[in-house]
Amino acid sequence: MRRNILLLRHGEVQGEAVYRGHQDDPLSPLGLQQMHASTEGYTWTHMTASPSQRCAAFMHAHSGTTQALDARWQELYFGTWEGQTYAQICAQDRQLIDQFWQDPSRTTPPQGESLASLQQRVMAAWQAACAQPHQTHLIVTHGGPIRIIIAHLTGVPLAQLPTIPVPHACLSHIKLSEHGVILHQHGGSAC
Repeated sequence: MRRNILLLRHGEVQGEAVYRGHQDDPLSPLGLQQMHASTEGYTWTHMTASPSQRCAAFMHAHSGTTQALDARWQELYFGTWEGQTYAQICAQDRQLIDQFWQDPSRTTPPQGESLASLQQRVMAAWQAACAQPHQTHLIVTHGGPIRIIIAHLTGVPLAQLPTIPVPHACLSHIKLSEHGVILHQHGGSAC
């Protein structure tokens, strides 16, 4: 049986560009429009979202489908970096943040979540989604979890996760069948 899984990254968020992770900021009006534009022409039978309001708001705006919140689809927890800009973090410890972006599989944000932990929970959520009988399943999540799935499907090492482009409102369409997996990305500013 052929099934489709759609991974949608949330759109633009209100406020300045900071490390949000588990910080629960709402979508901007443009962010919600971006998500609607990326999913135009698609239909789905089931929807799952990260409980962060920047993801859940899109899910709550749609009725007529089976819906669920799943914390396994949350973004990486950035610890003491949460709510800070890149410049603020650089002022505290430029070497550590540079190490994180050069190889996030070997560097964890202070008091934050490791990439191995993110991978473990996201892959558990992915396996659960793949096991469901839904013909088309939309998962509304964040850049980190989407990169984990794309890396898994394409064989990209975790150290290279930052090189996978997943802009706001990017839609990754994954087709699963007995013949294999096909990945398409579109929407967002650089998919």
